Amino acid sequence: MKKDVTKNLFTPAIHFSFKTVWLFAVLFFLSTAKLIAQDGASLDFAGDGDRADIGDFQLTTAFTIELWVQIYAKEDFQTIIGNKFGGLENPGYTFSVNGYQNEDRKLHLETQNFEAVTDEAVIEYGGWQHIAVTTDGNTAIFYLDGQVLPASQNSVSLASSPYSTSIGDFYHYIIGNGSFNGRMDELRIWNYQRSQTEIQEQMICELEGTEEGLMAYYRFNQGIGEGDNSSLTTLEATVGPDGTFAEFDFSGDIGNFVSDFGVSTGVACEVTSAVTEKEAEQLSLGTLTPNPIQTGNKVQATILSEQDEEIQIGIYNTAGQLLHQQSEFLFAGESTIEINSDLLPAGLCWVRFQQGEKVANRKLIIVR
Repeated sequence: MKKDVTKNLFTPAIHFSFKTVWLFAVLFFLSTAKLIAQDGASLDFAGDGDRADIGDFQLTTAFTIELWVQIYAKEDFQTIIGNKFGGLENPGYTFSVNGYQNEDRKLHLETQNFEAVTDEAVIEYGGWQHIAVTTDGNTAIFYLDGQVLPASQNSVSLASSPYSTSIGDFYHYIIGNGSFNGRMDELRIWNYQRSQTEIQEQMICELEGTEEGLMAYYRFNQGIGEGDNSSLTTLEATVGPDGTFAEFDFSGDIGNFVSDFGVSTGVACEVTSAVTEKEAEQLSLGTLTPNPIQTGNKVQATILSEQDEEIQIGIYNTAGQLLHQQSEFLFAGESTIEINSDLLPAGLCWVRFQQGEKVANRKLIIVR
């Protein structure tokens, strides 16, 4: 009888012990986990005392504080940064969301004897928003996603505090809980009152760190996103004082560095594209509205066309790469063109309109 060798030809008899298989499985898991692990891109605060202490950091003249936040529901102060002791009469400053022991979702800047506050609730829980407060030392101006917010209560009185400054907690607040509950990205503090244009142009990118007037800058790009970061003790500053961590668990997606972000890591603010507003404008073009715009909405542009003619629209990122292109046929007179922002990534873009030999360019800021 002929021997059946099919089994030996196609299914070699290779035997592994249970211990060997288990070892291979562990090694595979570790190598896969390492491949998919992402760097930390923002910092999550659990709302129970998590903070970074940056020492004696005074703001006694004009300044700007700006950052990206993703905030979760919480009553009482959601402190972003401050050095005041509890009590309105005490010197120092505290920039926060929510007022004293309430959940009004307004932006607040508390200084000695004064509380500047937005007129309306502006924070939407669970999504990334860019917020800023600027002051000339006497009056505060608040911004949300680059737009000025009404604030009829806006007086400021700046004086040095004897207490250290904390990011993420009203550390010297003895009644209630002033801790931040949410995520921060790209915290920047300037020694002058920035204009709306300056805020808009750089809110969606990372700074170099050499910008004039930049006092402190925290990118929050540390550790492994959602990983074990228990060995971290210092908040690294690109500019300004490093911080000392306190109360963070540094594991999982709460009270830890996370891979979620407000600004994508590595996106520089420098505009290298040849498409800029400096190019001579020959086309009669109005402003883009709304601008900034949230992803998913449509931006409109009003154009005055001298004749029936097609117009070409190109949208470029700051590296000069074409992101989107469309064309429209316009009749002579005023026309409105719509562009769907679903097609575009968050960040700063340049929109170039060309009709025949006539050209016009506009900046467009897209936020998530």
